[in-house]
Amino acid sequence: MSCLNLVLPGLIWQNNADYPYLKSHFIIPNFTKLLSKSKISYAKLLVSDFLYTHDFNGELSLAGSYAQKFNITGFESYLLIEPTHLRVDRDRLLICESELLQLNDEETMFAIGELNRHFIDDLQIFRLENELWLVGLKFKLHDDLISYPICDIVGENIDDYLPTGTDRLRLHKLMNEMQMLLFNLPMNNQREQDGLLALNSIWLWDKSKAKLSFKFHDSPIFSNNPMFGKQYEKLEKVIATNDSYLLLDDVFYSACYRDSYTWINKLNQLDQGLMSEILFAFKNKKLTQLNVYVPNIIGGVRFSLSRYDLWKFWRKKVDWFQIIEN
Repeated sequence: MSCLNLVLPGLIWQNNADYPYLKSHFIIPNFTKLLSKSKISYAKLLVSDFLYTHDFNGELSLAGSYAQKFNITGFESYLLIEPTHLRVDRDRLLICESELLQLNDEETMFAIGELNRHFIDDLQIFRLENELWLVGLKFKLHDDLISYPICDIVGENIDDYLPTGTDRLRLHKLMNEMQMLLFNLPMNNQREQDGLLALNSIWLWDKSKAKLSFKFHDSPIFSNNPMFGKQYEKLEKVIATNDSYLLLDDVFYSACYRDSYTWINKLNQLDQGLMSEILFAFKNKKLTQLNVYVPNIIGGVRFSLSRYDLWKFWRKKVDWFQIIEN
């Protein structure tokens, strides 16, 4: 059986009041044909569940898995750090994706060095990538920590997603102290002159492996974004790798930042392009099963459709967009 797992973050628009306007502007017959006959289920499903699924080691958290992978030992607890840019947007505090900073190796190591010197008695930070750091803490964290990577909260008010749990006040204080130190780094003056975002904040987090009703096994993840997976070129190649995942961010960032104009145009393009190709693959028996996953911080949705479901004219059509809206 040839199965395609399509991951479309951003297919859910966050503001219900906008739906009448949105519905009057997009043209998505292929989406409707495919999803209206799908079986729909709900799950706690986040973008990070796909992005980091292959990085866990056993029952260790993601930070613990990275510490073991890079042989970083001697600390009580571990967390991940994403360098970021903090800005105020009306009554909200927003942080940007770490990739937008375009940090180079020298800037990364300089910032980490300054933080390590300041917090020498409490922690040590290690560079995994310029966009992702690991911090070893010299104090033990409780097991009730809940936190989110930036990819799950893009465009959201970070006050609603700060780390929670027994250690929340300690971690909030640590984040604030790091923010103040980074804000005053002299390299930020040069970055701003070069038209780059200032490195003025960090984001602390960790995550456990998601407990989902489906399994990834060793299935590869293809994507149009190199951050998310292998380079996606043609649908045929993805389908040929049975049970693989295709994660596309076409409508993701426009949905996160509430850019309805771009979101509508991207959704229309997806319908005319990829969704049309999927329908063609069904008709030509190159595809027998489609699962569409829509990860979202407010609750994920899964649409499941077999090739035969398309021809079951007696099956009641589901207003899939109405379901997403509610």
